[in-house]
Amino acid sequence: MTELSIYKKNLKPAILEEAMKDFREFGIRAVKMDDIARNMGISKRTLYEVYSNKEDLLVDVVESMLVKRDEYMKDFAAGCTDTIDILLEVLRLQIEFSVSTHADFFKDLQRYPAAEKQLAQFHKGQEQDAKKFFQNGVNQGFFRSNIDYSIFLKITAGAMRMIRTEKQYKNLTYQQLFINYLCVVIRGICTLKGLERLDTFIDQHV
Repeated sequence: MTELSIYKKNLKPAILEEAMKDFREFGIRAVKMDDIARNMGISKRTLYEVYSNKEDLLVDVVESMLVKRDEYMKDFAAGCTDTIDILLEVLRLQIEFSVSTHADFFKDLQRYPAAEKQLAQFHKGQEQDAKKFFQNGVNQGFFRSNIDYSIFLKITAGAMRMIRTEKQYKNLTYQQLFINYLCVVIRGICTLKGLERLDTFIDQHV
């Protein structure tokens, strides 16, 4: 490997970190490749030698975000005995992400088919694990046993896609979305035992 190739390989993680920060802060459409290069103190040519276009960069940004979150949740879940704690941690991360991310981030993502497809494939790949997760929650007494969680997951995913992309929901904060939609949906699948933990979480984080 040449010295230049090594330099580009080492530069790639830094580009991903800067792009992720910029996309989240300003929205994806608002950030140009020139902006990322300037913020990093490198030439646009150097940036394009690593990433030939913005969508290729965005695909890697999305993958990096998903992998980091997945790794974190696996470590978190390994130290948990109650499934409700895992669900509440996912919600906490979503609230935290929303607070620090531009409202147009997910709407903008729709304009980049490769990145949007990657996100959809990731969620589809998690579907079986999600079904097992909810069944464990049923067994532990946190979630209702009379819910078809395959249907629940499909409806919830579809509703979230619509909310992220429809203009009429553009100005909703995640806190508003949580208290007016997700909170209602999640409460609907919880038993009294699960509701007690969920309500404690809401009091602390919303």
